[in-house]
Amino acid sequence: MLTSLIGRVVLASARYPLIVLILAVALAAAALVYCARHFAMTTDTAELISTKHEWRQRELAYEAAFPSLQKLTVVVIDGATPELAENAAARLAAALASKPERFGSVRRPDGGPFFDCNGLLFLSPDKVKATTKGLLRGQLYLAALAADPSLRGVLATITTSVPFITASRLGQVTFESSVATSSAQPRMLSLR
Repeated sequence: MLTSLIGRVVLASARYPLIVLILAVALAAAALVYCARHFAMTTDTAELISTKHEWRQRELAYEAAFPSLQKLTVVVIDGATPELAENAAARLAAALASKPERFGSVRRPDGGPFFDCNGLLFLSPDKVKATTKGLLRGQLYLAALAADPSLRGVLATITTSVPFITASRLGQVTFESSVATSSAQPRMLSLR
């Protein structure tokens, strides 16, 4: 019975090819219209999950409460040295900020004008102590360099500091004596 039905369809198709072609095109057009109206494709992964689930509704409420955390592009920059990475991050942030039509806002959570002025506030207490001690140890040299930041000032600072460093390694100069001497004219110390 099935073979006779298939045979009759094939025979009718062979006998009336133009009608079969028109019917095939009409069916294809109807399928195309149906697909265009009923099927949609999106690349947004948030749209792929139904909003009827309770956890999905909580997620949507969270996104509505914190819109600044949505549609983010995060860039992690690594470099051979911290200075190179900082330079690359600053250049990239400036380049992206110059295109506001493509990037609504550009932020550097680890840098910018605020961190340039207040960066030490965000170090751990141990690192702040170590940095402060280092600045205090170099205070005399930094003051001399601030007074004369030219090559002449650098060489003068080196000339006056070498005897102090050598003598302090031998135990002949204390911090107090170097402070008292540094305020006067530079002089050579005896290493006897």
